[in-house]
Amino acid sequence: MTSRVIQSKSAEVGFLSDIRRMNVGMTRARRKLLLGGDSSTLCKHPFFGELLAYVKGVGSYRTAHEMAKLT
Repeated sequence: MTSRVIQSKSAEVGFLSDIRRMNVGMTRARRKLLLGGDSSTLCKHPFFGELLAYVKGVGSYRTAHEMAKLT
């Protein structure tokens, strides 16, 4: 399990804009990868925007409200 938490008043991706950092974190998963984040902020970054579009395209995108209903 890994966590990448950042709060930005300017609503920017910040240190996560270094794709190498996320690549390392994402490729270590052996069975399942769950990503959580503010989609309105993430979609502004080219890499995360494409990732979000892919996740939505394959039907794997869930909102926080949808996830809360599962628990």
